[in-house]
Order: sequence, then structure tokens, then C-alpha cells
Amino acid sequence: MIDLLITWVVFAAALMLGANLMSSVHVKDWGTAFGAAAAFGVLNVLLGWLITPLITILSIPAIIVTLGIFALFIHTIVNMILLKLADGVVGDQFEIESFGGLFGLALTMGFAGAVSGWLT
Repeated sequence: MIDLLITWVVFAAALMLGANLMSSVHVKDWGTAFGAAAAFGVLNVLLGWLITPLITILSIPAIIVTLGIFALFIHTIVNMILLKLADGVVGDQFEIESFGGLFGLALTMGFAGAVSGWLT
């Protein structure tokens, strides 16, 4: 249970960091960040298990040619999809206005996932 709370806090902090670093990402307050992090986590559990293997299987040749580096790109794409869905679920308090903001926030969330895995 504590692992879930740590992951939730890390993802909420990553959303706030992304909002402070990128002008096209808007998070109203910490409550919104926790709500968006929860939506991202639920969507990751419900859809991430389906999207990630599907995209990975379809891109096996690219993963082999790039010696696995393309797998990082796949995880970024999945995070982008989940963040855009979370943006729609949370509403006006959490907005991602541009592709660049979405890409940067997806990288930030990927890094946050790595940090969360290291902490738990």
C-alpha cells in the first residue's frame, strides 16, 4: 500500500514539475495534480497492459535494429496516449495544449516511473 502512495506522490510531483517547466501544460494546483496522477495510474492499469505489448510486438524489427533504444520511444508514445486520455478525464483544471508539451510531459512521467520503481 505504501508503494502505491509513493508512486502516486512521485507522479503528482512530476505533473507539477512538467507544468512549471512547460508553458503549454497547465495544472491548477496540487489537488489537480493528484487527481490527474490517479487518472493516469488507473488508465495505465486498464489500458497500458494492452497498448504497450501491442505496440512492442508490432515494432520488434525496429527494436532489434536500434538495439532496444526504440523501446524507450514506445514507452513515451504509450505515456503520451495515457496523458491525453487523462487530460480528457480530469477536465479544465489539467490541460496539455501542444504536442511538444505532451511529449515533454510523457518523458517526465517516464522518468518519474523510473524514480518510483527505484524508491519502491
